[in-house]
Amino acid sequence: MISMFERNQNKSFFNRLSGIASIISAAIICIRLAWMGILSIEWTAIIMIAVVVMAAIGNVATKLGICAIAIYLFAKFVSRGNDAQFQGVVGAILALIITLIGLYIMLRSLVGNNGRK
Repeated sequence: MISMFERNQNKSFFNRLSGIASIISAAIICIRLAWMGILSIEWTAIIMIAVVVMAAIGNVATKLGICAIAIYLFAKFVSRGNDAQFQGVVGAILALIITLIGLYIMLRSLVGNNGRK
């Protein structure tokens, strides 16, 4: 069993590229939100460091964490820092995600392939 602190030597090039792309996109969005005055400099730094840590760990849970941060940043950007609008945007995004997951489950069961070879 591999602990989360052991290095995974079998990481593919595209897996590493995905982590780097996540870091770059989060940094750009954070800097833009800080520049617009929506996020403070402190929160911007904390979010960027958290994304780097999660991308470095690179397991499924941390990838979900990066997705959650991306949803948070997008909702902050769309709502322009307004708390009431932020809650509405997050609610709409979560409803869309739940709908898409349900559609995915239905399509997978329709095809009959459970992902096993």
